Amino acid sequence: MHERFSTSYPMYFYPDNTQESIIIFQKGKFDYGYVRKLNSEILESSKINTEEYQGNKWYLTVWDITNVLPLSGRLEEGIAAFPEEIPRRLIKLYTFAGETVLGPFLGSGTTTKAAKELGRNSYGYEIDLELKDIIIQKIGYGQTTLTQDKIEIMEREDARGLRTFLQEGVRKQRSVTKREVKEPIPVPVLADKPTHQPDLITKEKRVPKEEVRSGWAKLKIALPNAEAVEKRIEEAKKKGVSAGYLRTLERLKKHWEMQEK
Repeated sequence: MHERFSTSYPMYFYPDNTQESIIIFQKGKFDYGYVRKLNSEILESSKINTEEYQGNKWYLTVWDITNVLPLSGRLEEGIAAFPEEIPRRLIKLYTFAGETVLGPFLGSGTTTKAAKELGRNSYGYEIDLELKDIIIQKIGYGQTTLTQDKIEIMEREDARGLRTFLQEGVRKQRSVTKREVKEPIPVPVLADKPTHQPDLITKEKRVPKEEVRSGWAKLKIALPNAEAVEKRIEEAKKKGVSAGYLRTLERLKKHWEMQEK
């Protein structure tokens, strides 16, 4: 590659998907008496490997986890799937074997897959019907396992392909913005204002200058003398109008008083 096209220069750096925020919520204090009631088999299968904990630095505030690489042909191609290591760590740190994990935004099924492999139950919800086949493939639905896992999939009658629906909406929106305007939009032009586009004048609606008035000019017409303004000020104070409007009326009153002198 020629040196002037080298990516060693500034403005060639594009950061990756830099972080996922994890927020931990707890309902009240945890009852550690619950742990003492668990049988030894559950406790043993739920034990966290200290070497894995220390080696991968789970104790740090920021975890260094490789993102899902955008490789062609992968199961989650075109889906914003998060790394499987994220739910795997959280499930190990905050649940015991046999407990239930909830995936409210199932996506491609990453959370359910991790829960299944770690001996946890799980419920997952996904509104996009087009992800169903990917979820089934990821969690191994229909495959015979030694653990006799039971997987049940319930599909609502109003379920629909959300991705196709949204993509179609985007395409329609783009087609509207690209639509050509067949006739020019009339633009008001002052009668005495010169123009350098005589070919467009025939399609422009001319507005006489005397019809174009500011708010101040209109107010002067409505209240043509100091007496009329004073009367309006009294009415405005009774109605509790804004201080800005009252200041404008006071200014107009002074204007007419100066004119009358």
